[in-house]
Amino acid sequence: MMTLDDETSITAAIADFRSQTGAWPSPGAPNPHERELGCWLQDQRTLQATGHLDVFRRAFLDVNLPGWDTDPHERWVAGARDLADFIISEGRLPHLGSADKREQGLAAWLRMQQALFEHGTLRRDRRAWLDSCCPGWSERTGRGIGAAAHIGT
Repeated sequence: MMTLDDETSITAAIADFRSQTGAWPSPGAPNPHERELGCWLQDQRTLQATGHLDVFRRAFLDVNLPGWDTDPHERWVAGARDLADFIISEGRLPHLGSADKREQGLAAWLRMQQALFEHGTLRRDRRAWLDSCCPGWSERTGRGIGAAAHIGT
């Protein structure tokens, strides 16, 4: 059973991750630390969705991780908007190898959309949105996401 110290530590780690990357940790991340945080957060979301989350834990999460319980569609829209904003401001796709954690998070989000697209499982409405707002989003290069020439040049 998780103690209050454990819960405080993990929520602090999630809050730190979010402040550095602008994203919630993913349970499917290749990084073990992010994956552990993402799995814990997903468990809390599942408990909340099924009505099994203790009211005190809910209050604790609301105070320490504002927005933790957003639905998957809202998280997707936020990721898509962040990607579009990045492309507009930087004129290129984000790089996984960037030193900037926020850019790495966007690149990982983009990589997931590319994988879904390649496997034919990306929803049509999402593909249409990305096609219209994120030019070049589905293209990958051998040097990593966004390693191609700047968009629009």
